[in-house]
Amino acid sequence: MKLKNIRYETRKQITVVNSRVIETTSHHLFRVDDDTEIEEFRVYEEEIARLADTTNKKKNLSANSINTYRMHVIKFIDYLHEAGVMGSDTALILHRAHKFVMSYPAYIQKELPHNATHEIETIRELMEGYRPKLGNNSINVHLNAIEHYIKISERHGRSAHTRLCRAMGVSPSESEYQPLFEQVWNSTEITQAQKLYWQNHTAIGAILGAHNIRGETNQIFSRLPSDDSPVRDKVAITQEQIEQFLNQESLSDRDRALFALLFASGLRISEALLLQLGHIDFTQRRIFLPPKISKRGLTSEENKLCSGWKGRKTRHHEVNLFGVAEEIFWKSLDKLLLTMTTDYSHDFLFTFDKGKNKGRPFLLTQRADKKRGHSNIVTRFKKALREVGISEDLLHGPHFARHALVFYLHYECPRLTEGGELLFGYKAEDVSRLIGHVSFTSTVNYKRDNSEKLSQEHKLSRDITRLNLTDQQAILLKEKNKHLAEARRIEGMLMRLEAHKQ
Repeated sequence: MKLKNIRYETRKQITVVNSRVIETTSHHLFRVDDDTEIEEFRVYEEEIARLADTTNKKKNLSANSINTYRMHVIKFIDYLHEAGVMGSDTALILHRAHKFVMSYPAYIQKELPHNATHEIETIRELMEGYRPKLGNNSINVHLNAIEHYIKISERHGRSAHTRLCRAMGVSPSESEYQPLFEQVWNSTEITQAQKLYWQNHTAIGAILGAHNIRGETNQIFSRLPSDDSPVRDKVAITQEQIEQFLNQESLSDRDRALFALLFASGLRISEALLLQLGHIDFTQRRIFLPPKISKRGLTSEENKLCSGWKGRKTRHHEVNLFGVAEEIFWKSLDKLLLTMTTDYSHDFLFTFDKGKNKGRPFLLTQRADKKRGHSNIVTRFKKALREVGISEDLLHGPHFARHALVFYLHYECPRLTEGGELLFGYKAEDVSRLIGHVSFTSTVNYKRDNSEKLSQEHKLSRDITRLNLTDQQAILLKEKNKHLAEARRIEGMLMRLEAHKQ
């Protein structure tokens, strides 16, 4: 993560007790200018650690949510330092600070909004290469994290306000929150160092407090209209391309088996990385991925990461495999079992094959604080997609395989009815069960590109109009085009089945 004004640091503490490794990680932010730690971030870390307590079911945050929130907050703090809202040596003007906070959505948008101020346009240019460049959907997620951080900072600021009131001999009930902030800078009884400490460590809470003294504001930022994801609107990969993708020599045995599993099963990357040897029936070639997994041999940090990921919640936990990727997965699995690197202390199939974590579960690739391993997976996945001719606008990460399988199940997957009739494609309700969606709505949301169908309908209507056909002739022409399209589809499916048999 590239930062301009602050430095992010993680500190690990490892202790071995009764042959068990206890590992904890703490997160810290320091100002680049004077290397002082940012107290508001430390307070924020303490608060989200409390919210991560799983005993508080109503308010707890998952490990993944906490990591994601943390990265967004760090980017926000870097922006505040560039804007002079945090880390400043001069008295803060609350109105100006509030303006910069509320302009944050304009700062992180890909394109500069038409109503952006000159200050925001300037700071976007100053932070080029450091600032996020997000679409509307990502911005809305980003803003959830920032609001969460600001509210925690406000509580911290209010408690600091109370302590300062008492130090000045003022009753907290007699002095409102925001006016006291001005009293701090106008006071002759407080040293400059104390004033800077107050500003640098409680400024964000004061900004919100100035406009939300009674704590009535729940949503600080307005949300942007959602965007359609390109990977949902269009999936353009054939079974032949998937086969080429998985047979590339550049893929390692581990990556080939992992990617084949994703394309064949539609598992989320987090689910696939949870696969253990005990989940596989090698005799029957079946996979069962239960909600609870064995955590034998995991460190406390790995245990937390396992618990943080979205797991399969369908009633039947068998993972169904489809398409050309199925056979490639089983062949790759046989080879992986002969070459895999593991320390045998755990049950996971996918492990690190090099580096300091060699032999450990590949779970740590999902760490939001250090995404290097995960980014490498995404990079290799996109590179392999590029090699088989997938266009640049469709180069997405491993979740692309899940969308590709939904498309295949909808339109191309061959199946036999009870009467022995060969059909292609499943109904949407059946696809929902096969892909592991809890809600049928989730499957419906996987929209498809209908441009070819619309083009055919346009051509048909144009022919009917141009040829001046009667109603009966128009009906027959529609029927002819329908059968021709079905014949082309079936012919393609038969060719694929024949190639697969060979």
